[in-house]
Amino acid sequence: MSDWQPGDIALCVKGGRLKHSRSDVQCPEAGRFYTVERVGHADFIVGSLPALWLVDGPYNVTGKIWPQFRFVKVTPPEADEFDKEVIELYNKKEKPADAEPQRIATPV
Repeated sequence: MSDWQPGDIALCVKGGRLKHSRSDVQCPEAGRFYTVERVGHADFIVGSLPALWLVDGPYNVTGKIWPQFRFVKVTPPEADEFDKEVIELYNKKEKPADAEPQRIATPV
């Protein structure tokens, strides 16, 4: 039985396309954290599997639904605001538009 619950943090350990993945589907990325919205079973190309509905995951054919085997549950001590901010920053890919480029001084 699964111990996953809504609100859990899921670390993707099997990212990218699998053998049966459709080419038009963006897949979860290994090493990225996602937030679980719902837990249950879902029908995939290979059959019915335990699944996670992700709040912030990429869209599959029918929603942000992915097989549980792609993820491990992160069980930190109770998350505080700092933890949530770190996860958000870790998952952020682009710098804000108003970010200034860093200038590095080189010795002459």
